[in-house]
Amino acid sequence: MDIPERDAAYDSTIARFQKGVSAFITPSEAAHVYVKVARRLQVAQREKEAWEFADKILRAGADNAFLPLMQAANCIYLSRWEEALEHVETAIDDPNQWQENYVSALALRAHILGALGKAVRARQSFLSGFWQKPSLPDVTVVGTFMIRRQRLRPGEALPFDRDTVMALQLGYQLHNIVLQQNKIIRARALDLSTIAIEWPWFALDGKTQKLMNAKHALKAMRAKLMQSDQYAPGAGPFSFCALLDARMGKLDSALAQNQNALEQAPENQLVRKRQAEILMLRGDYDEALAQMQTCIALGPDHAFWHFLTGLIHEGAGDMQNAGLSFERAAAMDETTAELHAYVAEFFRKTGDFATAIAALDRAARIAPNQQRYRNKRSRIMRQKGPSSQPNIASR
Repeated sequence: MDIPERDAAYDSTIARFQKGVSAFITPSEAAHVYVKVARRLQVAQREKEAWEFADKILRAGADNAFLPLMQAANCIYLSRWEEALEHVETAIDDPNQWQENYVSALALRAHILGALGKAVRARQSFLSGFWQKPSLPDVTVVGTFMIRRQRLRPGEALPFDRDTVMALQLGYQLHNIVLQQNKIIRARALDLSTIAIEWPWFALDGKTQKLMNAKHALKAMRAKLMQSDQYAPGAGPFSFCALLDARMGKLDSALAQNQNALEQAPENQLVRKRQAEILMLRGDYDEALAQMQTCIALGPDHAFWHFLTGLIHEGAGDMQNAGLSFERAAAMDETTAELHAYVAEFFRKTGDFATAIAALDRAARIAPNQQRYRNKRSRIMRQKGPSSQPNIASR
C-alpha cells in the first residue's frame, strides 16, 4: 500500500468513527479498529477527536482492557488529569490486562499523579512498574520525564547515579508504547538500564540478566560513559565504569578504579556501595561490611543498603546477621517486589516459613499482577506443615 492509499484508508476509517459506534458490529470491534487510528490522530494534533471517539466507545459498553489505558493517554495530552487518573485506575484494576499494558499503566499513573502534585504516590507507582519491566518504552519515557523534572531523585526509595543516567541516551521510542514520546519529553529518552545494572537483584523481566551476561553491550556502555563530560575520577560515570568492570569479571581493575573514585568522593554512598559489592565478589566480606557500615551511617533508612549488607553476611555464611539485615530492608521498602521475594526465599531456606510468607505477601501487594508470588506462597504453605518452627531462634 503506497502512501496515498494508506492516507485514504485512514481517512475512511476516521469517517466511519464520525458516524458513531453504530457503524461497527460491536463496541469491541470499534475498540480494536480504534487502536489503528488513535495514534494517527494523536500525531496529527487531533487528540480531541481521539478522546471523543474513545469516549463514545467506552460509553457504548466496550470492555476491552486496553481502551481505558489509551483514553488515559488522550487525557494526558489534553491535561484532563483527574479523568486520566480514573481511566488508568480502571486499566490497572482490569484482571484481563496484559502484563506489558499493566506496567505501562503504572508508568502513566505515575505521570498523572505527578501532575496532580501527589509526589510520593507517583514515585511508588513508577518504581512498582520500573522493577517489573525496566526497559519498557512507556517506563523509559515517563522515567526520563520524572528524572529531568526532579520528580524522581536519588534517595531512600531508589539510590541511583543521576550523572550516569543522564550521560546515556536512547533513540526515539516508537514501538510497544502507549504514549507519544514527543508529547511527554522533547529531548531523547534516557537509558535507565544503568539503574537495573546497579541493582540486578530486583528486575523481574529477565532482560537485565541478559544484559549483565552480554559483555559486548557492557563494553559499549562503558565506552560511551568514558566519552561523557562527567567522566573524571570520583563519583558518577567513573565509579559506575568500575562496577561495569566488576560485572564483566574484571575484579582487580574494578577495585583499583573504584578505590580511586572513593579517594576522590569519600562521602558518596553509591561509590562506597560499589566498593562493598566489588569486595564481596572478591570474597573480602569483612572489608565489604566495613564499607556498608559507612553507607548505612550516611543513609540509615536506605532499604537497599541493608539488603546488600544482608547479601554480604549471607555470602560470609553468617545467616543470623543476614536475616536481621534482610528484615530491616524489608521493613523499609514499599516498591521493590523482588527484594521481598529474595527475603522470602532466604527465610524459606532457613526454615522460618512465617517470615517468608509475610515477605511474599508484601511482594504481592507491590505487584498484584504477578501470580508468581501467590504461587510461591502456596508452595511454602504446603512445605510448612502444622509443626514447622523457625531455624533462626534468636531473631
